[in-house]
Amino acid sequence: YATWIFRRRPLVATSFCVAVSIDQVMWYVDLAVWLISGHFPIGVTKYLTWKQTLWIDRLTCTHHLWTIPLFIFGANNLSVDSYLLSIQLVVVHVMLSRWLTPQCIEKTGDDKFRIEDDNSRSDAKKKDP
Repeated sequence: YATWIFRRRPLVATSFCVAVSIDQVMWYVDLAVWLISGHFPIGVTKYLTWKQTLWIDRLTCTHHLWTIPLFIFGANNLSVDSYLLSIQLVVVHVMLSRWLTPQCIEKTGDDKFRIEDDNSRSDAKKKDP
């Protein structure tokens, strides 16, 4: 995405910012509340406190903190066109994901089983936890 800034195409770079902004805002809230109170209100960053989380995972996850501010700074603005392009990209991604994701996975062999995707089931809400 940084290449779009260097190519003087800030619209593409900033539309990325809009598309991932919900996840990023949850990171900001989770981290800020954890630093102040010691608990995670949302839980998206909780894995960072697990003992099995590797140091490299802790290091590379920092992109959640600096990516959006860097791209907005590099683009010098965040226009309405960024939101419109982001909506179009997200809609296309959702449609492709729905089309390319199987509704169920079947394994043939000695142990036959069928794993259904809860999103494809009409009675998903009736399923016991």
